[in-house]
Amino acid sequence: FSLDAKVCITACAVCNNNVAVIYDAYSPKVNLNLKNENTVFEKMIDKISENFTCKKKLEFSDGDISNIIDMWCNCALQGYRCEDNDIIFTGTVTVCMFAKNQENDINYFERPIDFECRCAVNDMPQNIKCQPQILCKGSNYTLVGNNSIDVQVVLDVSASLYEIKQINILTDIQIPQENVEK
Repeated sequence: FSLDAKVCITACAVCNNNVAVIYDAYSPKVNLNLKNENTVFEKMIDKISENFTCKKKLEFSDGDISNIIDMWCNCALQGYRCEDNDIIFTGTVTVCMFAKNQENDINYFERPIDFECRCAVNDMPQNIKCQPQILCKGSNYTLVGNNSIDVQVVLDVSASLYEIKQINILTDIQIPQENVEK
C-alpha cells in the first residue's frame, strides 16, 4: 500500500498602487541635513499560468519491464533565465515507477527527465524578479516492447513577474538644533 499526498497553500498579497516619493528638499532659511538612500521597489508586471508537456523515451535493460504497476512524478525547478521577450524555466522531472519484469518480479525505477519551458512575457523589463512554481498535474506512458517506455508528463507552470526599480529617495530631513526657532 502506497500513499502520496501533497497539500500546498501559498498566499502572496500584492498592492499595485502608485507611491509618492520625495527626491530632494531645500530651505532658503536653514541648512538641512538630508539623508538619501537607494530603495528597491517591485511592481508586478505579469502572471504566467500555463500547462507544459514534457516527453521522453526512457530506456531499460532487456526484459526489465513487462508491466507497469504504478508511476508518479516529482518536479524540481533549477532556475530561470530571460531571453528577448521570453522567460525560460529549467528543471528536472523524476519519473518513479513500480514495474514487473518477465519473471514477474517487482522492481522500482527512477529516471530523470530534464525540461526547458519557454513562456512569452509582454514588455520584458531589464531588471526582473520571478517567483516560479512548477507542479506535476499528471502523467501517462506507453510501453514500447520490454525495454523502453514513452512518457508524457503534464506540468503546471505558474509565476509572478516583478519589475525591480532602485530609486534614490529622501528618507530623512533634520534641522540642525542651532537653526530651530524657539
